[in-house]
Amino acid sequence: MNWQYIAGFFDGEGCIMYGMGQNSISITQKRNKVLYDIQKFLFGNDLQSHVYTTKSTGVSRLCISKTADTVRFLEGIFPYLIVKKVEAQDMLRNCKLYPSRSNRSGKHTWKLYENN
Repeated sequence: MNWQYIAGFFDGEGCIMYGMGQNSISITQKRNKVLYDIQKFLFGNDLQSHVYTTKSTGVSRLCISKTADTVRFLEGIFPYLIVKKVEAQDMLRNCKLYPSRSNRSGKHTWKLYENN
């Protein structure tokens, strides 16, 4: 597992949700093994995530909801994104403009990316 693989997977199956300090990333998949593999990789990179499975459909979702973790996730995959690159850039900007209350301590260094 590596950032390149996750970026490709996220381009196809991921979702970016942001606005006014409410930020989250999710990846939805019917086969949850790959989500657990991604979660293990993220844990090894000190990123917190959760995998939820809907019993009625069997569909699983990996979620990252802490703003600092969503930013670090996007920083990891950003160089390899194709489809969701603009959305990722927008979310990173949004996190800079509207940091959540838990991240206002200034302990996280925000990075903004420009399209090349």
